Amino acid sequence: AIENVLLYPPYESNVNEYKAEISNENTQIKILAIPQNEKATIEILGNRDLKEGWNIIYIKVISENQESQKEYKINVYRRSIKEEEEYQEEQKQNQEKLKEIYQNNPELLIK
Repeated sequence: AIENVLLYPPYESNVNEYKAEISNENTQIKILAIPQNEKATIEILGNRDLKEGWNIIYIKVISENQESQKEYKINVYRRSIKEEEEYQEEQKQNQEKLKEIYQNNPELLIK
């Protein structure tokens, strides 16, 4: 799991490569990686000083006896300042549209 970030596709243990998009404010992401075997170890590489654009983060799960490992790759896109401004404006417009839809169609609200 990654704090406040959606993985695509959603996590499944048999999928080894993912994509994610992050805000320009972030230079790293908070990853919660818990191995199925509590005695296995986790290594996270490439999660510091993320640059604008594409970055690659590797998560390695190493067996207790160090004889096997599984690697996951996350392609992380960090938005530029301009992209962030555009994204925030789009989010604001979407919220305004939703608000208008619900005001004009109160039956759509979950009760």
